[in-house]
Amino acid sequence: MKQDYKKWAGFAGLCLVIVAAVLYTTRGKADWSFWTPMGLGFLGLGVYLGAYRREALEILVSRKTRHGANSAFLILMALASAAFVQAILSNHDISWDLSKGKTHTLSDEAVKAAKGLDHEIQAYAFFQLGEARAVQFEDLMKRVKAVNPGKFNYEFVDMNKKPMLATQYAVRSSGTTVLVGPNGRSETLAGVKEEDLVNALLKVSSAGSKSVYVLAGHGEKSILDTQPNGISELKRGLENSTFLVKELGLTQSPQVPDDCAALLLAGPQTDYLAPELALLDAYLGRGGRLIVAVDPRVRLNGLIAWLKKAGVNVGEDIVVDYNPINQLFGGSPIAPIVSAFD
Repeated sequence: MKQDYKKWAGFAGLCLVIVAAVLYTTRGKADWSFWTPMGLGFLGLGVYLGAYRREALEILVSRKTRHGANSAFLILMALASAAFVQAILSNHDISWDLSKGKTHTLSDEAVKAAKGLDHEIQAYAFFQLGEARAVQFEDLMKRVKAVNPGKFNYEFVDMNKKPMLATQYAVRSSGTTVLVGPNGRSETLAGVKEEDLVNALLKVSSAGSKSVYVLAGHGEKSILDTQPNGISELKRGLENSTFLVKELGLTQSPQVPDDCAALLLAGPQTDYLAPELALLDAYLGRGGRLIVAVDPRVRLNGLIAWLKKAGVNVGEDIVVDYNPINQLFGGSPIAPIVSAFD
């Protein structure tokens, strides 16, 4: 009778393990409702195995396990194992990217942006039900959430069913996503690319935007010029990385502004005056950052002498490319053709 009690304890233990796994699958929480039946289940299994070690071993290796009570015991054990594995897989995003080029794996920049979130970010993706690009975007959102589940949450919203939410964030078209960060800060993006989402995450989570100033007044490249000689694309790229980009004329300013994270001299065509170079000295003296891009064959004696004092020698060398392929397309050795960019 005592031995029968231990056998029934084993069956009850298996049943409790199955119950615990099912609860974990449906609720997604490993709280008391999971650990109580799981603990009692393993206790019952332990009681059974302590009394029937040999019998349990025979059940696993004997062909007779296809019949009778032993068969029922094995079925319960298999169900318990399957339910437990299913519970783990249901509540943990376990996947492998076998695609060529790892197209379903987050880039290092995206992982860094997601891990670096200090505050909770809520994303509202306004898509029509069944949109093909919504499926693609949801896959991206899942991967970002898996990196930092405690700080990033998302919700797909049908703007026809929740028009007030769409109005709150000034959403007027399907495919718009709004990221809401600390203190009500929000950022809107219209694309579904990883780059768009990463840039929006950086913007909405940053405490404040840093400023990059571009010098003007000496024929420098303009941040407003969209032609090939302009640097409007550089401005757009910096703004996508949460920087503010502004023009600065040293002749109208008593100093480089304190919020300047970096100062860019982009291809000046006339030389800087001594007072302007003194302002640059003061800016560097307080830890400023300076980027200088000088066009070839432009005489800037004052600037080049100033750079030399700082240990930067500006040469007059010219890159010569004797690649015969270049000649086939009408290029000259001093105008190399770049056929591929990364």
